[in-house]
Amino acid sequence: MKALFAVCLTILLSVPVAAQQRLAVFAAAGPASPPPALLERLDAAVRRELVLTLTPERFSTLMAAAAAPGCTGRCAVRQAAEYGASLALAVRVEASAMPRRVVLTVYGAPDGAILARRAAEASSADVLVSLAARAAAQVAHALEGRATDLIDTPLTDPGADRAAAERRVAALADAAGPNSLGMQMILVHPDAPFTPAPAGQEYIQARPLPDPEAPYLLSATEVTQDQWTAVMGTNPSAFVGDRRPVERVNWLEAVAFCNRLSEMEGLEPAYVLDDGTARWRPEATGYRLPTDAEWEYACRAGSLTMFGSGGRRDDLARVGWYARNAGGRTRDVARREANPWGFHDLHGNVWEWIWDPYATLPDLSPDNVEAPGAGPDRTMRGGSWYAPAIACRTTNFVRIDPIFRSCDLGFRVARGLTDRI
Repeated sequence: MKALFAVCLTILLSVPVAAQQRLAVFAAAGPASPPPALLERLDAAVRRELVLTLTPERFSTLMAAAAAPGCTGRCAVRQAAEYGASLALAVRVEASAMPRRVVLTVYGAPDGAILARRAAEASSADVLVSLAARAAAQVAHALEGRATDLIDTPLTDPGADRAAAERRVAALADAAGPNSLGMQMILVHPDAPFTPAPAGQEYIQARPLPDPEAPYLLSATEVTQDQWTAVMGTNPSAFVGDRRPVERVNWLEAVAFCNRLSEMEGLEPAYVLDDGTARWRPEATGYRLPTDAEWEYACRAGSLTMFGSGGRRDDLARVGWYARNAGGRTRDVARREANPWGFHDLHGNVWEWIWDPYATLPDLSPDNVEAPGAGPDRTMRGGSWYAPAIACRTTNFVRIDPIFRSCDLGFRVARGLTDRI
């Protein structure tokens, strides 16, 4: 970091542990120095949001679990360590003239691991401060287990081409409802509030994800066998039934289904398929597999518990078919309760293919990743009729070869645009 200086070093939180762990906040200038008054406003906005969002009760637990590869921002970390802080948050402004870009990065001191990063660009100082406050809140959520892997994810100026963005959202809203196969497509907007977990049911994710940045459509149920047959002409499933989820399809076959359905409806296919590889074209409007973040956001439906329906096994049984209640087979979709946003079977029935490659490092982006038939490994989500309750929890994911097929593995489809509001 260049020209790092402490405009206002503020100790935000003290945690009742022996080491007296603390969070230090620095305001930092980029290649050219913005006005000190702007840095002070940014510092105040970030400090306010962190105080409101990051709870001391969970801080020490999170610090014990927090770890990430890499080491950057050594200057911020070194200064934070000198003050006895276990975290440093650098507020860095990268341009002296508008539009300015502000980057918030949380470092783990003294090892310097990047725990979260958020970027925002705006055409006015007022909007920049507002976005910085929003970014600080999201960083705080990351530290509480709500999200992680925020590396270089942009926040955009709400005033930039808002009318066009609203038209794109309206187009998605118009596409919600039943499609040509009778799939109910539900519009999900990434601004929904989260409901605190009931006492005793709090759950910290093992690998939390960021909220999706853009609205998207997601099918209310898994793709059924009659829907698959209407598009692909055959039925590979072991447990036959028109309204049961299709299974025994591999990742590449699920991607091919998405493209063929898009073509049937006159939409631009989302994937380029070539000799056993798949490349996602994010600008396309056709059907696709959901991303990890999209799948989990819909599964949570505003909850912060182990399952979208609550934190106990009885809560799982209300919404999903798993090893204890499925009777050793798949079941017709939508026979269990829907979650609060109208989605069925996100827990159980069949595992669901996700677009993202299996990755634990934040720099492995799902965008434009080529997926050869023999790898890289992908992920599946949600658990199945064969899975125990713990495998069906919202945050669970399993590494799997994209050519793998199983009688408890299917998928659901999404649509969306990557433009940010």
